Amino acid sequence: MSHSLAIPPPAMFSAVPEIEKNKSVEAGWPIILQCEISDPTALVQWYKDGLQLLPQSGVYIQSQHTMRTLVIQSANVSHSGFYSCNTADDISEFFVDVKDPFLLLYGLLNHFPNAGIYLKLHKFVCSISTNYYYS
Repeated sequence: MSHSLAIPPPAMFSAVPEIEKNKSVEAGWPIILQCEISDPTALVQWYKDGLQLLPQSGVYIQSQHTMRTLVIQSANVSHSGFYSCNTADDISEFFVDVKDPFLLLYGLLNHFPNAGIYLKLHKFVCSISTNYYYS
């Protein structure tokens, strides 16, 4: 008498478009990484630079049917790096580059020194008023 055990098929990730695998975001904006798995019951773990990520303040790991999502509410430069979505059978990898707006401006000024003169001459102010005047 022989017994056979049913081995479930491996839990595999759907292909992620290249534009989603390499993200560039400005500091302060959210980072949202998603991977879709073939088995909705599969255990999925998220990693950054090889270290497992756990839910914490500002970092959320969501699971909805076959979709797994990592959300970092407000990116900072330390969030730059290699991320992966892992199961026992497969891995989906991402690269995130968080740009510091100050460093972008600094780099611009280094390449275009006269831009500083332009920036000093133009002061941009935004204000919100609760007074409504119609003409």
